[in-house]
Amino acid sequence: MNQQNNDNGFGKYVMSFLTGMIVGGLVTYFTAPRSGEETRNEILSRTSALQDSAEQTADEALKSMRMVAKDMNSIAEEFRNQSQNALNESKEQWAQSAIEIKQAAMEAIEESRAAASEAIDVTKKAAMEEV
Repeated sequence: MNQQNNDNGFGKYVMSFLTGMIVGGLVTYFTAPRSGEETRNEILSRTSALQDSAEQTADEALKSMRMVAKDMNSIAEEFRNQSQNALNESKEQWAQSAIEIKQAAMEAIEESRAAASEAIDVTKKAAMEEV
C-alpha cells in the first residue's frame, strides 16, 4: 500500500508538472505579442534605428567638434593679429622714442657746444684783456 501511495504521489506530481507546462505554453502562445519572425524583424528594425541614431549622434558630435575647432582657429587668428598689432605699436613707440632721445641728445650736444664755445670766447676775451 505504501508503494502504491508513492507511485500515486509521483504520478500526481508528473501530471501536475505536465499540466503546468501545457497551460504555460498555451498562455504564452496566445498572449505573445508577435511571432518569432515578427520579433526578429522588430529587433532588426530597432537595431537599425539605433545604428542610425548612433551615426547621427556621431555626425552631430563631429560637426560640433569642427565648429569648435573653427572657432578656436578664429580666436587664435584674432589673438595672433592682436599680438602682431601690439608688437608693431611697440616697435613704432620704441622707434619714436629712439628718435626723440637722439634729438634730445643732439640738442644737448649743441647746447654743450654753444656753452663751450661761449666759455672759450669769454676765456679768450678775459685773456686778451689781461695781456
